[in-house]
Amino acid sequence: MRNQVTKEQDWLDSMKAGEQGFAEGRFTDAIKAFESATKILPGRVEGWINLGSALLEAGRVETAATALKNAISIKPELALPHMLLGDALRQLGLSAQALASYQRAVSLQRSPMGLNKLACALRIARDMEQAEKLYQEAVRLEPGFTLAQVNLATLNIEMERFEEAAAQLSALAKLPLPPAERREVKQSMLALDAYFRLQEPIASLARDNNPAPLETALADTSHGDGKVDEDALEGIRPYFQYAHERADFPSILATRLPDDWPLIESLFMRGIVNSVDDYLEVSFEEVFRGEATGELRESLNMEAVIQAARMARGDLLDPLKAELHLRQWHALACRGLAGFLPGHFKYTQNWVAANPTSKRVEPALASSTLRHLISDMYRHLEPGLARAAFAWIALGDLHPFSDGNGRVARSWLNRELEWAGLMPALFGHEQGLKQALADAIPEVHAGAGDLSPVLDVIVKAQEFAADFCDQLAKSQRAVIKN
Repeated sequence: MRNQVTKEQDWLDSMKAGEQGFAEGRFTDAIKAFESATKILPGRVEGWINLGSALLEAGRVETAATALKNAISIKPELALPHMLLGDALRQLGLSAQALASYQRAVSLQRSPMGLNKLACALRIARDMEQAEKLYQEAVRLEPGFTLAQVNLATLNIEMERFEEAAAQLSALAKLPLPPAERREVKQSMLALDAYFRLQEPIASLARDNNPAPLETALADTSHGDGKVDEDALEGIRPYFQYAHERADFPSILATRLPDDWPLIESLFMRGIVNSVDDYLEVSFEEVFRGEATGELRESLNMEAVIQAARMARGDLLDPLKAELHLRQWHALACRGLAGFLPGHFKYTQNWVAANPTSKRVEPALASSTLRHLISDMYRHLEPGLARAAFAWIALGDLHPFSDGNGRVARSWLNRELEWAGLMPALFGHEQGLKQALADAIPEVHAGAGDLSPVLDVIVKAQEFAADFCDQLAKSQRAVIKN
């Protein structure tokens, strides 16, 4: 009995030390204390929950998940460890598992924080209507829960309810918010200001293909303070250094491209075709009907993008014109597609579900950051394969548009290759975003700026394109002969 009392007191002392360390931000000390508590009384769930929470704060996410799973095995009916496990799984890029953990937590206890976290997970899964209901429920349960109110306002931006979002953000700006929430409100208001300022010029661009009003609006720098997102640029600078040093990376010289190259390249964008036989079998009567939707419509839109991008040679060295062209390409790429804002940069932050810790550009700083990238990096690189790869991965990492970045970036990559007298690339199924290129991207992200994994894939895609053109020419000659 006395031994049990001593264990209980030792456990309490360890928990108290851990809680004090946690409160003071000494997470290493807190982890040691909570680990001690779990060893003293491994059947007490509180020690495992606190250990998991401290490990999360310290960035030791996988270990945190293990501790929280131990807590759940002891008391599966507690909501808190399920909610914290959801946080760990989300940070590990396991979005579907994180969603399931949040759902379990809410099924056990409909707390405002649990509802908010589940709403955020549903938002990532693009279930906007259900996310909205959960944010609203969280606010009803706790009217002073400003985090859910901020999230509801930014959700309204994503749902293109711009006037409603502006009113909500204006009201929130008058409240004594925590620093992180205040910053989110300020950044969102700046992004909305850009939307209202550029709405009509971008509409003119999309409606009339007239870039002049947008160029005038973008040239008006009085609406921005020139700040750039240094955190987003930090990961891109090593790519620039590598591209600068490897400007002579061996590549494939261009062969004569068929006249219908823009259509060929566009149909490879979404894997509509993967071979000459596929291309020749396409029923153009069906393809060119205006009813084309989904990935076929996305692909067909790219033909106009490629044609427009080919005429931008030299302009991209100018930061303002580079932004104008990229917006124009995006407007053409997203024409007639639901869920896109053609020509608009994003107005809320977007994340990589598989790598949620990767940093994408802040919406309010997307324009100034892109222009900085052009002026301080891109235009100092020699034309060629390395600059093409840099432009592609830099735009993908910044992610200035809410969606459609990949197609715009691949169009830019191929125009860089063409302008340098090199073969543009066709990313067939083996080279594309679901295989070789998909495998190369995380290698580059982990490689301190080393672009060689991506460069190798691009060269293979150039070889594939050259072989495609050769086979297509032979096939067409055979048809003429017959």
